[in-house]
Amino acid sequence: ELKNLKTLSHRHLVKVFGSYTDKEYIAFLMNPVADCNLYDFLRRPEGLNSRDRHDIRRFFGCLAGAVHYLHECKIRHRDLSSRNILVYQGEIFISDLGSAYNWAGNQASVTQDRNVPASLDYMAPEVARRWPRSSSSDMWSLGIVFLEMAT
Repeated sequence: ELKNLKTLSHRHLVKVFGSYTDKEYIAFLMNPVADCNLYDFLRRPEGLNSRDRHDIRRFFGCLAGAVHYLHECKIRHRDLSSRNILVYQGEIFISDLGSAYNWAGNQASVTQDRNVPASLDYMAPEVARRWPRSSSSDMWSLGIVFLEMAT
């Protein structure tokens, strides 16, 4: 899986360079290291200024383009949420590709995995019901992120 992630190259995806493990965890080495995640960015105590609101509008297209790129590469993120999107120097990056699913070598892009670590608030209805899911499930989650950004 790491081999697949290392081949991805999009300006709004974190770049995975490698990984390491210890007794309990597998960690990815990636770039950039963020200022914060989108969840925290949207909830800063000082609020959002006019520059931040301009960036948020721009983020919509950046995120849509990155998800489209993943799907073109036959990869489903499976855990899109504002906590898995990084903000760094006014740019945005989708991260946490550890549970991503690559269907390039399989016959179908539809799966029914019961152990998907998706965030409940962002989970598509078919995922919550443990029904077969596809890249449309990522689009649902992205829509929830967009709602969060707009409110």
